Amino acid sequence: EAVAAARKDGRPVFVDFTADWCPTCKVNKAIAVEIDDVRKKLREINAVALIADNTLSPQSIALELRRYGRAGVPLNLVYPAEAGAEPIVLPTALTRGIVLEALGKVAALPKTSLK
Repeated sequence: EAVAAARKDGRPVFVDFTADWCPTCKVNKAIAVEIDDVRKKLREINAVALIADNTLSPQSIALELRRYGRAGVPLNLVYPAEAGAEPIVLPTALTRGIVLEALGKVAALPKTSLK
């Protein structure tokens, strides 16, 4: 619902599916997600950053993980502002460059559905 609301407002969305018990998630956060360059890019493109916390394995998150072919976290999605466009599915192990490139791609897409 939060993704749909942000996209309705014409904003790209970055979703970090993570869990407290996930070591790969912690590494991704430290080197590629919760870093100054990514924060700056998110602000620059007026994106919404969301966390999908899978620590307690809620059914809603499990369904989204399966939808994108993942058995578990981490999963990172970058949604264009265009409401019907599919998200960019990032690889399991992230780098600063991978995240910034995906954010740059969605920022460059036209926002044809905005009113």
